[in-house]
Amino acid sequence: MKNSIKILLPAVILWFALVNSVSCISILEKPAAADITIDTIFSNRQYAMSALANLYYQLVPRGFPYTNKNYPENTSLQGQTEFCRSLIASITDECCNTRGATPGWYVNDAGFDPITSSRNQEDSFAHRWPGIRACWTFIDNIDRVPDSEIAPDEKEQMKAEAKALVALAYMDMLPRYAALPIVDHVLGEGEDNTLLIPRATLQETIDFIVRLCDEAVPALPNTYASNMRGRITKGVPLCIKARTLLYAASPLFNSGAADMILGYDHPEFVCLGGYDKERWLAAAQASNAVLEWAKTAGVSLVTAADISGGETDPKHNAYGYATSVNDNKEVILANKGYSSSDVGFGDGIYWKFTSRGMSVMFNILPYFRKADGSDQTWPAVVGERHPYSEYQTKMYEMEPRFLQCIWPAGQSAPNFTGTGDYLNWPFGKIDDQMSTSDMYGVGPMVKFHYNYAGEGMKDWIVFRLAEFYLNYAEAAYEYYGSANGRVDGAEYTAAEALNVIRNRGGLRDLTSEEEADFHNQIVRERAVELFAEGHRWWDCKRWKIADETFGGTLYTMRYVQNVQGASATAYSEYYLAEHHKQRVWTKAMYFYPFPQEEVDKGYLVQNPGY
Repeated sequence: MKNSIKILLPAVILWFALVNSVSCISILEKPAAADITIDTIFSNRQYAMSALANLYYQLVPRGFPYTNKNYPENTSLQGQTEFCRSLIASITDECCNTRGATPGWYVNDAGFDPITSSRNQEDSFAHRWPGIRACWTFIDNIDRVPDSEIAPDEKEQMKAEAKALVALAYMDMLPRYAALPIVDHVLGEGEDNTLLIPRATLQETIDFIVRLCDEAVPALPNTYASNMRGRITKGVPLCIKARTLLYAASPLFNSGAADMILGYDHPEFVCLGGYDKERWLAAAQASNAVLEWAKTAGVSLVTAADISGGETDPKHNAYGYATSVNDNKEVILANKGYSSSDVGFGDGIYWKFTSRGMSVMFNILPYFRKADGSDQTWPAVVGERHPYSEYQTKMYEMEPRFLQCIWPAGQSAPNFTGTGDYLNWPFGKIDDQMSTSDMYGVGPMVKFHYNYAGEGMKDWIVFRLAEFYLNYAEAAYEYYGSANGRVDGAEYTAAEALNVIRNRGGLRDLTSEEEADFHNQIVRERAVELFAEGHRWWDCKRWKIADETFGGTLYTMRYVQNVQGASATAYSEYYLAEHHKQRVWTKAMYFYPFPQEEVDKGYLVQNPGY
């Protein structure tokens, strides 16, 4: 849709004016009067395609920060599904944002606040609703375009794209807010000016997402021409359904009132009334449907054979390629709406570590393995000094994916060829004054920089195939109670699906001892394969381990290059683990708060703990 957005910008402006001239929860209110009419927007192919492009722009999730500037208080950027200046990983045990105020810092310092939630969390409850409203308006009116300009079967496809976008928006809100108001039609002229739609139950919300996905699939193609990459294929609603059903089957939702994280008078909004093992089967079947679809659509995992250099050179790495290169064959949906002027990628989160960089936390290191599949030994005593040479050895013993994510201190860039100030992680800037230094953590986070060549911005990957091997493995195991569990008609057992991802990452198959500890292997593999891709925040919540994972003590590393005595040539180099700033975590943070101003209107019941 990127090309269409550029070509049809005038019609996008018309569409914005028509459907978005509204206030806070704008999907629940009618637009202000305007000279622009539905007849104008749907008078020809050009305007209709522009309207569809705008739906994508509004509703496909972002993950990279939109800007490197301070968080805007009064701007249309506020409330997009990303932090300014950092990733959602910065509020997990994956990373920290090293300098510069960001919403991530506010979350880590103060948690969530329904009064000022637009400033201290990465999501604003209001921002998706205009896009949802526009989708239903589009669905109801696309048939106005003459058939001579858009054939009936293409109109059905476009309606399916809009339905999938509504489902995507709800899927994105589900782990944030749980049960939601359901808007499934155009809010017409005969209805009240302010429509205060209450929350549906959690089950009704999940059923709504699944229904939209099932309705969308038949009318969608498997692929598009290369100039239309980014549009929704059959695989996208299959992915939305699979991820939604995985959330539904997981402990946070798949439980009863007695198992809620906090006491709450409305359990129907945050849990499904009791544990049901069949939810895991539905999740496994849905993820297997994605894997089966991929075989027909030219979608497959990137492997070493697909790229020059194979697995031996970190700068020629299949995992790095799959997570960093736009439009690779593993990508099912990506946000292609960023532009070169959206400078959050090149100057906000990664390798410009002296200003607003992202660094990797010590806590995530044990999830990665050594290249031989065994565990690495990291410092176990806070403050205990270890030779820097030991650090170097340990870093380069790690599995191939490790160096696609972490830039070791004092070394050359592991997954791209740095130049100038970025040739290496400058040891000269690392000293005993780490508390005021430019860097925290194990090293700068360099994921998404495979063979980096100075791009101003890359696509944010919403769905890539590897996730659904992991989703399938988890759901099949939980349903069958065995790593050998296999859904009827599926190609893989749970263990085989997990091994596909491990093998692509450069690791051996699971041992029998590891298969016996399969759930923990799933947790570990997701932490590595999906590192910094926006999954861990939701994974630890749906597993109900966020208390111990995000609420526990976080650790960093310090690297010291001390000048000894009067000589400027004699150095003592060492590293050590130390406490990082303790972050705020409360049980209420399992869910986001609804804006208090909306709760005060009486139609929304606030989430527990706020």
